[in-house]
Amino acid sequence: MPFRGRFPIRLPVVFAALIALNVASHAAIRTVDGKVTRVDDGDLVTIVARSGEILQVHLYDGIDAPETRRDTEPGQPRGETAKQFLTGMILGKTVTLEIWDIDLDRRTLGIVYLDGRNINKEMLLMGMAWVAHAHISTPHTHDFFQAEQRARETKRGLWKDDHPVPPWKFRARSRKK
Repeated sequence: MPFRGRFPIRLPVVFAALIALNVASHAAIRTVDGKVTRVDDGDLVTIVARSGEILQVHLYDGIDAPETRRDTEPGQPRGETAKQFLTGMILGKTVTLEIWDIDLDRRTLGIVYLDGRNINKEMLLMGMAWVAHAHISTPHTHDFFQAEQRARETKRGLWKDDHPVPPWKFRARSRKK
């Protein structure tokens, strides 16, 4: 017996709407070109867009690099290495930024490309960052997990250590102290 409520919505219509929402959530908000003017750590950079807009960008799609030392806060092993690696790749260069979201700290969450290379993925491939499983949600998800796995298998970067501590656990421990 068909539903005879106030709003008779059929299952195929609901299903189509859900698919549309899912597809929409996997698209970049916009793309900009700009110059990387600063690297704060292994997953946070400043980009000045061609329009003059200044964007503080956190490498998105669940990328989380080891923490660097800040003021009185200690850093993690390989935090400076990750920062130096990212600096060497993109500082002073013109990149393309896919903007995916804005976080609670008003930072732009994005995927950075240099000459067509996905820099977020490069950080994972070289063992300079983790995939933060709780925050990954773009079409690159599968590639990013594979990149991290390759770095683990080849013991690159932070995976040279026996038990590297993910940044989210490091931050949680630091807050408790």
